[in-house]
Amino acid sequence: RVEQGAEVARIDDLPARQQVRAETAARRRAEARVRATNVQRDNLAAELRRNKPLAQQQMITARDLEALTARAAAAREEVAVAEAELASAEARLATAQETLARTHVLAPFSGRIAARHAEVGSWAQPGRPLLALIRDCNLYVRVTAPEHEAPLLRPDMPVTIRLGAQPARAIPGRVLRMAPLIDPASRTLQVDIALPGTACGPGGVANDTPQAAAPRPGMVAHARIVLGSEDDAVVVPEPAVGLARDGSRYVWRVVDGKAERRPIAVGLVSAELVEVRSGLSVGDQVVLRGHEKLRPGVGVKLVGGAAPAVVAPAAATRSRRE
Repeated sequence: RVEQGAEVARIDDLPARQQVRAETAARRRAEARVRATNVQRDNLAAELRRNKPLAQQQMITARDLEALTARAAAAREEVAVAEAELASAEARLATAQETLARTHVLAPFSGRIAARHAEVGSWAQPGRPLLALIRDCNLYVRVTAPEHEAPLLRPDMPVTIRLGAQPARAIPGRVLRMAPLIDPASRTLQVDIALPGTACGPGGVANDTPQAAAPRPGMVAHARIVLGSEDDAVVVPEPAVGLARDGSRYVWRVVDGKAERRPIAVGLVSAELVEVRSGLSVGDQVVLRGHEKLRPGVGVKLVGGAAPAVVAPAAATRSRRE
């Protein structure tokens, strides 16, 4: 385990140290030139002040005064150039010092090193990771929900989480945050679900879960979110519902032993049942399996392959594996 700010790797800093020394010397030269040009400027300014009265008394020629005035102006320009060169030298030195500092790779946060992607003596290249550092606290489960369920989701909604390694253990969680927009490619919304007992604390993960049973980064998890419920709803088993190319839903209803395709309006959905708001009545029989091969009017034999739609409570849920 490493703490935030700890050194986790070091890149060969000899070239960077040499560059810092070179830029330090360049800055000193620039500082010396600034001092020298300032002295020259001040001397010429004083000489110009002394010679102006002499020019008025015609003890020196106007041409000599003009030459001295030009030299004083040039000295002021040399001071400005020297100061600019000093600023440039200081900037180059700061860049060299930053490059030297970056040879010491520091942990951006407290966590554990999960993988090492470089060996001692190997080349370090821009964009190529050296280590994989993971934060082993404040864990969350990331799932996606279809866009038609996005309006039903809100922060702090209760969630039931089951880890793939411990499917019998139900972990209560809550919706932590949601993405601000729908993914235009998949038409889904990204949802993060907080895992309880994994809050960051001093010295490691602060929770009451035994370490052997604690959730770990990278685990597979199922998340079940109840979006709503409705009593006395007409429901059919989920496998009985087909999806048309235009996105509409349908079932194959059995009428007088023959298949009839019926469009339906779907309401609440769970992992096992689908609420049918229109298109079916209580007691209708629908085909559960093999309906992708059916055609209208084809004979259907009801031998373990069909089931009636019944009146029963329905609950809409969302289950995702990430």
